[in-house]
Amino acid sequence: MILLLYSFMPCSGQEIDSLRYISGTIVSSENIPVPYTHVINLRTGRGMASDSSGRFKIRAFSRDSILFRNLSYEETIQSAENINSGDTIRLTDRYFAIKELRIYTWGSSYADMKAKMKSMPVTENIAEKLGLPQQSGNPVSNFRNPEVLSNPLFAYTNPVDFLYYNLSKKEKSIRKVMEIESNAELIKRFESVYNRNTIGNLTGLADEELDKFLIYLNLNILCDFHCTEIQVVKEIFSIWEEYKNKSGPH
Repeated sequence: MILLLYSFMPCSGQEIDSLRYISGTIVSSENIPVPYTHVINLRTGRGMASDSSGRFKIRAFSRDSILFRNLSYEETIQSAENINSGDTIRLTDRYFAIKELRIYTWGSSYADMKAKMKSMPVTENIAEKLGLPQQSGNPVSNFRNPEVLSNPLFAYTNPVDFLYYNLSKKEKSIRKVMEIESNAELIKRFESVYNRNTIGNLTGLADEELDKFLIYLNLNILCDFHCTEIQVVKEIFSIWEEYKNKSGPH
């Protein structure tokens, strides 16, 4: 009977992972509370937003990963196991690198510039403007459509337009703005997970060791902004395990 009793008792040092509430306060690097930050359990996809004082409370298992998202700060993923009730979650200010700066007379903001570029005429027929013969009933309905621009029929029926819309720097810039705008939300979601700060938190790496892994990760990752956050995190973990096995213990 004694032996049977001991067989049902948990082994010493072994803990059962139970669902619990995790709470704390989200602050900036200057210890200022950050309100209305999304707090998401990546395993379940469920979450909540911090209140006006930056406080949050969410249910999770110790093995779960918690995502903290705010547009003004670098998004952070932390293990629920490392978050104790009343902890302070400190977010890092987010900066956006600008490769090139140009000044236009199209309003006072980037939104004004995008609106102006999108409103520019797209049906100007360069060949007709030059007085060249034209096919009746122009089959091209949108010269900024990538499928139209790569269509051999476009080059055959409108050769001057084909060269203009494919080689013009202005047209390339307009198409790039339209492409970025159409994928803006997907790119933002991908960058919320696939960034140096988040990958450092996931792997525990920093400085030179993190730089080495990022190079390896960039060469091997298949996910792009079309993947979900959970798919990106899973692939990062998979590549991290592969990297550790190849390079030895860390």
